[in-house]
Amino acid sequence: MTDFLDQNRRLYVSLFFSIFLFFGVCAAAVVGWYLAIILIVVFMPIIILDKSSSIAVFFWVLSLGYGNLASSLLIFDLSSLSSSFLRGLDFISLSLLFLNVYFRKGVFRSLYFWSVTVLILYFSIGLVRSGFDAAFIYLRLFLSLIFLSYVYFVLKDLRYKRLFDYIGYMLVFFVGFNFIFYIFVYDFIDFFNVDEYISRKYGGVMYAESFFYTKLFNSNYFSGIEDLRFFGFTLHPISSAFFYAGLFFWFFMDINKNGLSLILAIIAFFLTVVTYSKGALVLIISVVLFWELKRLVFPSDKLVKYLVVYIICQIVVFFLYGLSFGDPHVYSLVGSVLSFLTNPIGSGIGVGGSMFGAQIEALDFSLVRGDSGLAILLKMTGVAGIYIFWSIVRKMFIDFTDYRQNVVWAFILVAAIFQEEPMNPYSLSAIFLVLIKVALNKQQSGFRN
Repeated sequence: MTDFLDQNRRLYVSLFFSIFLFFGVCAAAVVGWYLAIILIVVFMPIIILDKSSSIAVFFWVLSLGYGNLASSLLIFDLSSLSSSFLRGLDFISLSLLFLNVYFRKGVFRSLYFWSVTVLILYFSIGLVRSGFDAAFIYLRLFLSLIFLSYVYFVLKDLRYKRLFDYIGYMLVFFVGFNFIFYIFVYDFIDFFNVDEYISRKYGGVMYAESFFYTKLFNSNYFSGIEDLRFFGFTLHPISSAFFYAGLFFWFFMDINKNGLSLILAIIAFFLTVVTYSKGALVLIISVVLFWELKRLVFPSDKLVKYLVVYIICQIVVFFLYGLSFGDPHVYSLVGSVLSFLTNPIGSGIGVGGSMFGAQIEALDFSLVRGDSGLAILLKMTGVAGIYIFWSIVRKMFIDFTDYRQNVVWAFILVAAIFQEEPMNPYSLSAIFLVLIKVALNKQQSGFRN
């Protein structure tokens, strides 16, 4: 009982310290980006040396969920560098979390050291070719995958059940907050200065109501039905959609234990739907369908075989659909494969981007770049990136002992073949939170609460 109270007290202190630090950094950014950096540097030793990792985890989750919103809320008082700093605060806090676990646990250290080294080298190439902004976007994407996978390996083996219970409480609040965000979306547009946010981010004068107004699921099948996409906490519909999909899995796994989890799973699913993201919706449906097929039909010893067949069929269907209807995601994938065959070394992180022209109907694959996660990997990091990515994926699959982990991870990789967003830091963060939760749930009987 004493251990339980002490652990909860430490977690409360870590949570409130993280909240204080997050708001402190946001307030400091109003004065200047340099002051925000000084504040993080001052508290960096505490975050990195925290033996329980709770400060680093809480600070990361807070930055992940509210960094963009803080940037938009304060945008009239922020310089361009301060605004960019707050938008990237989740990556900064993830880096601190990575350092926290890297210096205390020795699993696969050499692989991760050389992975980071190679990516920094490619970043330098991209920096010379395309400038800091473009290069940093994709460096953040790849490093997030590396950092999150390492954090998974460390946290899943340690007794962090209470810590992730607290993360669950934070996510409950987050789901409720985003649901209210959707119900009062026009009020939130005004309150969080979203028009100014997207205008500065994309250049020119833009309005959220027109910028996020689209055909339903952005499909010609719904050409007569148009609506405002819910852009969510990232202020970008598709990025938010994959995060909500991850939250759906988080709560869906507990619906047999807790009735509230069913309500939260429904809300998370609803938030995914109203972003009108086909990829995130298909991800949810595919995973749940396979879970049910596994439970009702598939023998345990043939799970991998059925999973491979199921995924191959899905890839073939998506690929044929994309070529038939001129989908830029599939075109970018084909173009990047052709580019990879002629330049297997890669182009350097930052060379790509979401660009396609009118000639797409003429199958000019060279004009389409960046709308596929696999395309970005092939085009920018070449053989080195493929090797790093495969090494991480292989170790994660070998490590898994729960079929739900295999299925979730497998389908997020399938989604990343066709879209860039499943590989972005927000999507990966949600999925890795789910994977750690599944691993910790399996160990629950060994915890002392």
